[in-house]
Amino acid sequence: MSNYQMNENTLILVGCEGNSEKYYMEILLEADKLVFSKTDLFEEEILEKTFNQKLGKYLESSVLSMDFGTRDVHLLLIQDNDVSLKIKALYKEKLNMIVKVITTPEIEMLAIHHFGLFQKYTNQKKSNWRKPSKFLADELGMKASRIKSKQFIKATFDGDCLVTAIKAYASKNKQKYKGKDDIRLVDILK
Repeated sequence: MSNYQMNENTLILVGCEGNSEKYYMEILLEADKLVFSKTDLFEEEILEKTFNQKLGKYLESSVLSMDFGTRDVHLLLIQDNDVSLKIKALYKEKLNMIVKVITTPEIEMLAIHHFGLFQKYTNQKKSNWRKPSKFLADELGMKASRIKSKQFIKATFDGDCLVTAIKAYASKNKQKYKGKDDIRLVDILK
């Protein structure tokens, strides 16, 4: 199923736009649902910094300043748009591949599918349109910040139901992205 190609010599850096993306990726990683495992990751975990926490600067100062020898280094960016992460050319040269794993319009679309609200979401009137996190919060009677919390995400999903939601969303969202290395979450599932 995967559209992402790696080999036994690949070291993967997984960076996330925000904490929500990180929590979803942790569930998939822990449940062994991805085409790569913890042992393929830098320090065997998802990068600690998010885009909001200056991921680019962190990569330059703490990760890409290291010598990786002959290993292929791939950076997978889990994000809801196709904006490029700013990394200085000197450090970018150490990356064999930068892959944007795009979750347009927002990662909360997975919860919308999980709760069976996709049709209701798509039927919103333009005059009353809400982004996925706000729509979901309203439907579940919660604050949007709660929908994005680690407690909510980890209580809502296990690996299997998250894979089901990812596949359901992928079947409805056939969007093609700008970059040749832009893919969707479904493309990194086993």
